[in-house]
Amino acid sequence: MIRLTFCILFFFSSSALLHAWDADDETFDPTITETIIDGASRIGDPSPFYREGYEKRGFTYVGFTVPEKGDPTVNLSFIFPPNPDDPAKNLGGSLYLPAGKAKALIAAFEEGADLSGNFDILIGSWNGDWTLVFDKEKGLVVQQDYQDQIAKFSLSVPAAKKLAEALKHSLGKIEKGE
Repeated sequence: MIRLTFCILFFFSSSALLHAWDADDETFDPTITETIIDGASRIGDPSPFYREGYEKRGFTYVGFTVPEKGDPTVNLSFIFPPNPDDPAKNLGGSLYLPAGKAKALIAAFEEGADLSGNFDILIGSWNGDWTLVFDKEKGLVVQQDYQDQIAKFSLSVPAAKKLAEALKHSLGKIEKGE
């Protein structure tokens, strides 16, 4: 009975330590599959962001796709909590980046506050034009311009560096053929 109690206490105390999440952390841990933030489950070890015009915080998710035909992509999703009072149903966004574009975006995120001017992530993609810019007040701002609507997703510099690490991880898996 004492062993069982000890095992249960160890499990809960160690999992809390292992999954402690900090919005200002700039390191990505690929071993984390789920994180509890703001009382809700989040996929993996996400980077926080804010969507312009909303007070709620959203979270990123990075994965990859290796289709049978075509080139593999690194997938970056901005997952935003739904707002039942808002007529816009999809407040997040997704990017599907070929390896070269993913590497360029990683470098831009790593520049952080030193990023100068606009950086074109994807222009003319099926889901709009995506750009990145550094704003002194908002941090790194990823902008999606799609069908006359503009969405801006702001990341702090540490969150952008963590996101760069997540992108590197997925890109590495593609390059290894995993």
